[in-house]
This record gives sequence, C-alpha cells and structure tokens, in this order.
Amino acid sequence: MKEIKKQKLMKFLVELAVLASMLLMWFCPVGLNSYHRFETDTLHYVRAEVLEILSEELEDRTILFITMTGAAPLRG
Repeated sequence: MKEIKKQKLMKFLVELAVLASMLLMWFCPVGLNSYHRFETDTLHYVRAEVLEILSEELEDRTILFITMTGAAPLRG
C-alpha cells in the first residue's frame, strides 16, 4: 500500500515538472535568437553568414555528444 502511494506521488511530481516546463516554454519563448541567452559583458553574438572556413585545428575528442573539438577561423 505504501509503495503504491509512493509511485503515485512520483508520477504526480513528474507530471507537475513536465507541466511547469511546458508553461515556461509557452510564456518565455526563446525564438530564433537563442544565442542571445549567452551574451555577457565580454561575449556577444552577431548573426552572420559564413563564406569560407580559413583553416581547421580539430581534435578527435568526445565530450558528451560532441566528437570533434578545436578552432576554425571563419570569413564572413
């Protein structure tokens, strides 16, 4: 009996978390400017079109789901 109440409570908490997430996404949409969330005093996002990749210095490393890390200077 106690286990059933615990399962129902966990299900309710999960449903509440999903509902809260949906409400936040509905009332606070990010839109197409999602990178603007990361702007600080020293980091700014400027929308641009990449015309050419000048060089690549990439390493085969897996960090979470990213398999290549490094730098690639761009011409825009």
